[in-house]
Amino acid sequence: MSADLTGELDLRVDASETPILNDENRFKLALFCVNTARGTTMSLDTTGLVKVSWDESVRICQRADRAGIDAVIPLARWRNVPRIRAEFDRVYETFTWAAAIAALTDRIQVFATFHTPLYPPLMAAKMATTLDHVSGGRCGINIVAGFSAVDFRMFGIELEANADPYDRTEEWLNLIKRAWTEDEPFDFDGHYYAGVEIISEPKPLQRPWPVIMCAGNSPRGKAFSAKHADVNFGAFPSFKAIPEIVAQSREVAGDAKVFGHGYVFCGDTEAEARRRVDHWVRDHVDDATAGAFVEQVLGFSGRNEKFNDRLAYEQLVSRAAAGFFALPLVGTPDQVAEGIQKMADGGLDGMAVSFPDYHEGIHAYDEAIRPLLVERGLRRR
Repeated sequence: MSADLTGELDLRVDASETPILNDENRFKLALFCVNTARGTTMSLDTTGLVKVSWDESVRICQRADRAGIDAVIPLARWRNVPRIRAEFDRVYETFTWAAAIAALTDRIQVFATFHTPLYPPLMAAKMATTLDHVSGGRCGINIVAGFSAVDFRMFGIELEANADPYDRTEEWLNLIKRAWTEDEPFDFDGHYYAGVEIISEPKPLQRPWPVIMCAGNSPRGKAFSAKHADVNFGAFPSFKAIPEIVAQSREVAGDAKVFGHGYVFCGDTEAEARRRVDHWVRDHVDDATAGAFVEQVLGFSGRNEKFNDRLAYEQLVSRAAAGFFALPLVGTPDQVAEGIQKMADGGLDGMAVSFPDYHEGIHAYDEAIRPLLVERGLRRR
């Protein structure tokens, strides 16, 4: 990325030249959920899954950096729901984690994830600016308007029933953007937030501000992303559904990049890869956590009268357990590359990528999958 001096101390970085937005790779890859116990794999057998230790985080992220992966996105979560084992509750807070990872990597873009009800906006502005300086202009922020009421209750916060979380989030972000860009102190008197003589120095290195990402899938969420986000994550029930959903997203979100999410189970043969899926998320599936996740995200459970198709529910639980509803990229390196090609041909600009075993998965990506993506013109590195 290019950078030029804007003062004696700070460099200026164009956000459009950061790894997640630049033109280096046609199809972007962002490593997801390394900071959370088990990653995205809801299995009772934790062999090979994320344990959440600092040495582990450093090894995974540095390996991803060397493999040319564009970004790393931590999951904002505070405990496992429901509570099953203490080891499943292990998670690193995203901003302190991201700042430390940024200081120990060279080129990968490092995101931090905000649950906006938990962070006063001026504090969030300062935190993101600090991360941008630590990383040399590689910061990104992933905005989550609200997700788990159980999490928030640990902080003594009750979400307003029937309230639109994006109303508060939009005001939150507007205040932050002003703090990032205005040189003179200003007063702010909004519906949710207020402040007097607000000033935030230094400014972020990225101009006009760090890359913003969110996952708005409701009509209101898509409208928020269209107005504020550089990258929006979509929800894709199948590869076949990608083109239509991407087209709908672009009608609303305009130039924002559209990302999906894929989980990779790679093996020397398709049968081997599928045996690995079966081992983690069928033979040893954590039904309780996966069922709670389905209920949190989709609003119903297997006991809910409005969803009485037991087979369909079990399929949802299985997909949740394998990778948070991610699209399955299961098979040989050629088959995984073919699946990624389908995602790109469907109109996606990139994806969050997760593995059951991140050490093994990134190695397989670097040695066997990445060269195939380069051949296909999806990656330059």
